[in-house]
Amino acid sequence: FAEEIMKGNPTTLVVASDDLFQAVRIQRMMSNFKTIRVFTSDDPVGVQLGGALKNPLAVGAGMVAGMGFGTNTLSAVVVRASHELRQLAAAMGGNPRTIDGLAGIGDLMLTCFSSQSRNQRCGQRLMKGETVEDIQKE
Repeated sequence: FAEEIMKGNPTTLVVASDDLFQAVRIQRMMSNFKTIRVFTSDDPVGVQLGGALKNPLAVGAGMVAGMGFGTNTLSAVVVRASHELRQLAAAMGGNPRTIDGLAGIGDLMLTCFSSQSRNQRCGQRLMKGETVEDIQKE
């Protein structure tokens, strides 16, 4: 999360491009940051899917938490979500193994299990009866 990056906490990110040379070029440009480790990928489809679809999945994870279920149930939801992300990545021309890395499982875990996640909090608030419109106002 941005707050942790601003505090100087170590983090990782993925630069993806069909042209791996360009991805490595960006990686090297960003390698001057002491607390950010940049990885490269030649699978922009998989990275984009992992980055985008973690958001609605995290809303669902928040809903699971909002219903009062514990970590066992939440873990089961996240594991099944990662499986479905792999299938979708393959169907859309991405590499399903990309979902096993930072841009898939990494983002999914972060967004589904952290109270800092707006999407996770959104799901919890929906289960308390708040409307999407009210949640979006904040």
